[in-house]
Amino acid sequence: MTLLTLFYREGCHLCDVMLSELAPYLQVPNVKLQRIDIDEHPEWLEAYNEFVPVLHIDDEPVCKYRLDKAKLDVFLVSE
Repeated sequence: MTLLTLFYREGCHLCDVMLSELAPYLQVPNVKLQRIDIDEHPEWLEAYNEFVPVLHIDDEPVCKYRLDKAKLDVFLVSE
């Protein structure tokens, strides 16, 4: 299974855009999404306050602000 983790903030327009762009990837078998609201987790708030959204794949940072589809595709193909 491939775990996508989206570090986001409620009310963040870029976060909403990235989440909607991730929707097709969530139709792929064995791809799951975990969403973490950084405002509810002080350790992530400190790390990502100005950088959300941030996407990790299996604990590896992949992109921030905007979805890097090419990088995500390469990573998912190599899985």
